Amino acid sequence: MTDSRRDKTMQNLKGLKLGAVRRMYDEVLDRNLKGRKGPEEFLGELLDQEVAARKVSALNNRIKKAKLPQVKDLDVFKFEESSVDESAVKRLYDGDFIREKKNVVFMGASGTGKTHLAISIGVNLIRQGHKVRFWNLVDLVNELEREKEQNKTGSLQRRMRAFSLIILDELGYLPFTAAGAQLLFHLMSSWYERLPVIITTNLEFKEWDSMFHNQKMTIALLDRLTHHCEIIETGMESYRLKERKQESAGKGKAANDTLQAS
Repeated sequence: MTDSRRDKTMQNLKGLKLGAVRRMYDEVLDRNLKGRKGPEEFLGELLDQEVAARKVSALNNRIKKAKLPQVKDLDVFKFEESSVDESAVKRLYDGDFIREKKNVVFMGASGTGKTHLAISIGVNLIRQGHKVRFWNLVDLVNELEREKEQNKTGSLQRRMRAFSLIILDELGYLPFTAAGAQLLFHLMSSWYERLPVIITTNLEFKEWDSMFHNQKMTIALLDRLTHHCEIIETGMESYRLKERKQESAGKGKAANDTLQAS
């Protein structure tokens, strides 16, 4: 291929936004010429490269739009140090609950892995091609109040229709206003049997009215949320705190052994 012909090909590939084909063109061409492969093999390999690159790009884009605080997976969760039902979590991890429009509530004390489990499930669903959005619950309420002040009520609700799953983290850790609670109630009510949600909370259901400031509204919300719902209890003892205690005990023992040896 002449330089002018190659330059034209590169320009066309750029115009067609075939970035991977453009990047891999020379390498694949050289390999196919040496292997004496035909044009179909050459074109097929280039298209395989483009498809693979676009899948990676789409995955990274979905992860970015999910706004996860960090990317965690289930393989590093220490089930042996947790009271969580491992089989139930792994069923959720597979993602069937999305198709069934079921909700999930992770309920337990701080440090018991609720957020880790929610993120892991979200990440695996993103791998499967689903669009996921993570929210700290107080941040979501603040956003709802802000859009109301700007006379844009409903815009966030419309944007959320693009997602397959919403993750609401840390219900119960920080309070929000009664007005904010009403806005959240209306938003979550619009998801009923349409948009699955994962909620992590340190509160039992009977304590939720302390957050929503209205017992009747809380009962109505829980009725819809738990109609199709998987409830996973993560326990009341923080395994992170347990780890730190074990580390401290190990260091103390090591120091004591050193003193005795001296």
